Amino acid sequence: MRQLLHKLMARFDKGCESVSRISSASLDRPLSLKERLEFYTHLFMCDFCRRYHRQLIAIQKLTSGITHDERGDQPTTPGLNEEARERIRRVIDPSAEH
Repeated sequence: MRQLLHKLMARFDKGCESVSRISSASLDRPLSLKERLEFYTHLFMCDFCRRYHRQLIAIQKLTSGITHDERGDQPTTPGLNEEARERIRRVIDPSAEH
């Protein structure tokens, strides 16, 4: 039965290239019904695209905290406040005084 289902689904499948674009778009906007059907049908069959989609989600989560400087050129990440830096310095080198 599962083989028959795979054959039927493969007949309508657009392939990994199309699904990778849909996967990326799904992070930016809601998918249309047609896109959702194509996307989830393909993910049901393709381990590689499931892994790719999970990786895209992980990258999006990791980069969501990155901001840019005033000109928008250089990415900056939230830094430690001075008190936290000083605590780290004391743990690393207890003899250092600032």
